[in-house]
Amino acid sequence: MGHVQPVEAKISRPGNRSVKWEYDRPVLSPNSTMTPSSPAQPVHNYGIAMRATPRSPGTDAAATVNPVISGWDEPAWQAFAAELDAWVSQGRQASLWWRDDDAGQPGPAFDRLLSFAADVALPLGLAVVPAWLAPEVAERIRAAPGPLVVLQHGFAHANHETEIQPGAPKLRPAECGSARPPQAVLEELAEGGARLQAAFGSRFLPVFVPPWNRIARAVFAGLPRLGYRALSAFGPRAVAEPVPGLLQVNCHADPIVWREGKRFAGASATLERLRAHLAARREGQADPSEPTGLLTHHRDMDPMFWAFLEELLGRLRSHPAVAFPPLPSLLDAQPVALG
Repeated sequence: MGHVQPVEAKISRPGNRSVKWEYDRPVLSPNSTMTPSSPAQPVHNYGIAMRATPRSPGTDAAATVNPVISGWDEPAWQAFAAELDAWVSQGRQASLWWRDDDAGQPGPAFDRLLSFAADVALPLGLAVVPAWLAPEVAERIRAAPGPLVVLQHGFAHANHETEIQPGAPKLRPAECGSARPPQAVLEELAEGGARLQAAFGSRFLPVFVPPWNRIARAVFAGLPRLGYRALSAFGPRAVAEPVPGLLQVNCHADPIVWREGKRFAGASATLERLRAHLAARREGQADPSEPTGLLTHHRDMDPMFWAFLEELLGRLRSHPAVAFPPLPSLLDAQPVALG
């Protein structure tokens, strides 16, 4: 998609307008930029449902879950399906993928995720926090049927930022930001990758998912020499390879509203986010080769969210316009030895 841009630079769009994302909708603005001087920026120019508080391996938000019919919105699905029809009319198939973050601790929500993933039989990129990984969770993942692969979600999902960055309204938590020397961060990540590789063997892919979707330039620039082959954050990518040897494949719809008690954003809002990215790809406003990614967090899903996810993936897996490619090929990340 043209020349390689610095990753913290703004993402250009037709008419010299850049795109920023507010809470539930895209907003075109002539001044929405990300400055290269900001050392701990996300690797994208989007902020849909960004988390505002640090994570800990505490209890699940959904200790018990029961399907709720109101988790679905048929008119919103019809609008989404119309976009899929547009892909079919052009003789194209829409590629999608599914990533779930914050894995590592046992609990009812994790059990439900594995059971559902086995039932739906779609590829799942499970982003595991190495420091959280419990032996019983590792055993369950190893025994899981279906096309589930393990990605690396930071090291301990711990915030190290203590100062508000220039131009930022408040402290933005990050585990892989600029608060620590890049080499110290990379050494920690290499240790985490080695743990996951030892635990999961070929089921672990050398794909890095930064906590809070934030990572300093010097850190992601060092990932390829450690053996990582892909980076996954959030928002439409500006370039396919932010640094040589590192593919970027992001997610584009997070159905949780983090700033409002981690509530489910609703079927309508989530389907619209997915539809908007598909339309942008089809119309050349976003990289057409980047698959549209759905991001879930099993620990924070309420009953309506579970009901929505089950209905959505059940419909998508049988839709002729949709493909869920195998994640090793999609992420171009065959198992390798990290270090």
